[in-house]
Amino acid sequence: MDDSTTMSKELPETKKMTRDERYLDAVDNLAANKMSIPFESVEPNHAGAVLCSLLKYSNKEIRIYTHTLNGNIPGDNKNLKFELEEFLKQKRRLKIVVQTPHNHPSKSFNELLEKYREYIEVRIANEDFQKSIEKACKNEVFFAVNDESSYRIETTDTEKSKRKAIACFYDPPVAGNLSKVFKAGFKGLEIANL
Repeated sequence: MDDSTTMSKELPETKKMTRDERYLDAVDNLAANKMSIPFESVEPNHAGAVLCSLLKYSNKEIRIYTHTLNGNIPGDNKNLKFELEEFLKQKRRLKIVVQTPHNHPSKSFNELLEKYREYIEVRIANEDFQKSIEKACKNEVFFAVNDESSYRIETTDTEKSKRKAIACFYDPPVAGNLSKVFKAGFKGLEIANL
């Protein structure tokens, strides 16, 4: 074969994407294909990308255990706000347990509460709940899990350099265990006054 023939063909044009857009695209691909490949997800924008895909590919429920609601749920992340709204429009359930109840939710979370309150439950973690999570995960963690198949787990270290976060879009044993511990304690928790 003549090299000049192969070289003269132009490569197809590709869409220019930012690093964050490429990450979001890659994460969405892993989720859409239910890949059982654990991957790191430490940066706040990476957490948002994973949560977007957890929401997008959930069939009925997302369970989140987090420090507070005044941060990144959904914060100013337009993709996350869009996916949360789409998730709730389909009458899916969002169950959240917060560790620190005294902080006020972000403005964007309050907007979602106003529109979809009947599909959102927020409760306050007590010591027993926190201990059960720590026992099950062998560490203090926050997490999001959907439909008992996918998750994102993050250690609670306040020092960013020590923080670790892992996500996986198909790991029923781990996701199922997180869901089981969450469900076991959820009903007995105090309802957050939002």
